[in-house]
Amino acid sequence: MMPMWGFISLFCLILILYTYIVYPSFVIGLSRWRNSRKRISQEAWGDEPMLPYVSFIVAVYNEEKSIEAKVQNCLQIEYPGNLIEFIFVSDGSTDGTNEILEKYLCRGIRVLYLPKRAGKTAAQEAAVEHAKGEVLVFSDASTLVEPRSVLALVRRLQDRSVGLVAGEDEWRNTVHHSAVEGQSLYVRYEMAIRKAESEIGTATASSGCFYAVRRTLRPSLDASLIDDFATPLAVIEKGFRVVTEPNAKCYVPMTASEHREFGRKVRIVAGGVYAMWRYRKLLNPLRSGVVAWQLWSHKVLRWAVPFLALVMFVSSFLWAVGSK
Repeated sequence: MMPMWGFISLFCLILILYTYIVYPSFVIGLSRWRNSRKRISQEAWGDEPMLPYVSFIVAVYNEEKSIEAKVQNCLQIEYPGNLIEFIFVSDGSTDGTNEILEKYLCRGIRVLYLPKRAGKTAAQEAAVEHAKGEVLVFSDASTLVEPRSVLALVRRLQDRSVGLVAGEDEWRNTVHHSAVEGQSLYVRYEMAIRKAESEIGTATASSGCFYAVRRTLRPSLDASLIDDFATPLAVIEKGFRVVTEPNAKCYVPMTASEHREFGRKVRIVAGGVYAMWRYRKLLNPLRSGVVAWQLWSHKVLRWAVPFLALVMFVSSFLWAVGSK
């Protein structure tokens, strides 16, 4: 008969395999089997003359190397000029970012200057206060989007059950490095899961690099929350769906710095755990049904994997010692 330490080790292994293999395989397989998407309602924003006013928001901190390309990319977006505004928020930038932005004021962009760095979420909140759009589009300063990507996001919002539409990340590999290859593989893996989740119901997170949300559904966020996880949870809590749009491509530069990537992931997990605590009612399957299962499987268990791996290692060691 297997001893207690053996059961614990096996249980942890099963949870890890479920998190990274079983759950993704199941939702991807289910989405392909169903292979159906809810019919888009034509009652709202059905034709281009009825498109909503969009506020395109970019929070910026010391991005002098990439901000000019970002502004030019925004100006190439194909959306009626009288129905879109571009708001850049300089989050206490101390390099040449502000000077570059000022060159484009005559091109119609709006720039807000925060006196000191407050963080990405706080900068976005400042922009929302000045935004006029029915739809808020958020994009990172270092990323580029396809010209028709905003239109693709907005058209998915024609479905009244949808509250948030996320673009699809495509990471650009500008350097050959093992860390970069690992990032690229993980992003493709994550995008496949989110796409499958959105096709069977709702995704549980969005890409912070590029997404659109109905203004009426976006919550007011404090600076400690990560917008691309807290906002989708708020949308889901209000009874709306979060979906991904593969035609809204967002090109993200990759970093070969393993230290920076590790720090970024730690911040994402910490912010995600805090957001999950804020919206913890969604974890109750009696209240949220399938969404609760998705959150436990896609988020909570994944965050717990390092702990599960440690417990599995220790219990396996104790099992081996005890069996001698």
